[in-house]
Amino acid sequence: MLSFEYILILLAAVFLSNLIHRFIPQISVPVLQIILGVCISFLPLGLDTELNPDLFFVLFIAPLVFNTSMLLDKKTFWSLKGPILNTACLLVVASIIGIGYFVHLLIPVIPLAAACMLIASLGPTDDVAVLSVSKRIAVPPRLMNILFGESIINDATSIVSFQLAMAIIVSGIFSPVHVTGQFIVIGLGGLLSGTVFTGCKYIFVQWRRRLGMENVTLHILLEILTPFCVYLLAEAIGVSGIRAVFAAGVAHSVKRDKFNPDRANLNIASKSIWDVLSFTLEAVVYLILGTQLPRILQTVQSSILLVSIWELILYVTLITLAFITSRFVWFYLTVRKNCIPIQPLW
Repeated sequence: MLSFEYILILLAAVFLSNLIHRFIPQISVPVLQIILGVCISFLPLGLDTELNPDLFFVLFIAPLVFNTSMLLDKKTFWSLKGPILNTACLLVVASIIGIGYFVHLLIPVIPLAAACMLIASLGPTDDVAVLSVSKRIAVPPRLMNILFGESIINDATSIVSFQLAMAIIVSGIFSPVHVTGQFIVIGLGGLLSGTVFTGCKYIFVQWRRRLGMENVTLHILLEILTPFCVYLLAEAIGVSGIRAVFAAGVAHSVKRDKFNPDRANLNIASKSIWDVLSFTLEAVVYLILGTQLPRILQTVQSSILLVSIWELILYVTLITLAFITSRFVWFYLTVRKNCIPIQPLW
């Protein structure tokens, strides 16, 4: 659980990481933040650094995805729908099967279905990591657009694959019809729910405007609350919360001019607030990752598999190399063609 003291320490670490980066620019800010996170975990302050994954997605991932999708160049995104769907669906499935079998051969004690479950949870690219890389490394715009689109869409593919592997372990039965239905419900259901929720928000804004409650402060407060509410509502009905937030951000950008007639003041205030919020949230994500590393290592040391730290490092390195190699090969064979530079999505 996140205590008040813990939040203050994280915010102080955000400031400290950027200060250190000013004097040691050779080390990237995310790396510094992970290191500081590890240091925070050893502070003798009696702080509980354990974080619920569901809470993590609500507090950090949802607003970051919402902010980015609001800045999305919809025309560019649509023009790259082929490569994005290719990497978000086909590449994820191919990685789960291929690398899952590799993990099973590497560590025979792990059943094939369990290995596929592991890769399903590790395979999809992360939204925060993609956005962070785009700000620090000169990546060709088309490639970065594809990676960002993939990071938004591939969660449904990984979730369905994870559930499928779990079902095979439990029952030993494979049902293509059930898998297809789950993919449609989780993926398309998320997009539809995000759009519907944004429509409901638009109706509420219109009703509030008729009551004379129109001002920039209330609008920005409602805008900040939107990703949290959309994510929680989508997850509550059993669809992809991340996709719902993404759809809500895109729909919000389409209706942006209709939400408030005072566009100049609204755009200036909204951009300033979201810039600070997204910068802080990205930094806190890496700090929290650092605070979890010692706990992860302790869990490995006490594992019933009796895996040493050095064996773990070897396995992680080999699996990472397998991921990198498979992605390079897949992109070279299926996405490399017609790499014409175009405008970024954000």
